[in-house]
Amino acid sequence: WQQMLDQGLKPNGISYNTMINACAQARDTQQVEHWMARMKDDGFLPCIVTFSTVIDAFAKVGDMDKAEEWFTRMQQAGVDPDEVIYNSLINSCARSGKPWKAEYWARQMLDSGLKADKRTFNSLINACAQAGESAR
Repeated sequence: WQQMLDQGLKPNGISYNTMINACAQARDTQQVEHWMARMKDDGFLPCIVTFSTVIDAFAKVGDMDKAEEWFTRMQQAGVDPDEVIYNSLINSCARSGKPWKAEYWARQMLDSGLKADKRTFNSLINACAQAGESAR
């Protein structure tokens, strides 16, 4: 990053998305939030890819509160969630053994007019299996 700045190159939305994605891949959610703040401070608006990366980062480390907080921030920014974002939340609930929460996000997804796909159904089945609720 510093080399880019030292060479007189200015960051853009892609540069920030790349940094946020690298931090997300490393599961460093503190740095994810750092780069989101820096992106905003530098006058760049996050897009659906940015929010998807952030939400998925928190979902993958099992921090559903933060994932949901970023979901709310995304909506407040006027960015509509897509299937990828909903599936990330549903899958995280499945890994956490919270079928009721996975079902909540699936309902939100359907209520928003999006369609469930194979990943959605597989995550819902996995959520029930993890919680021992095969009848659900």
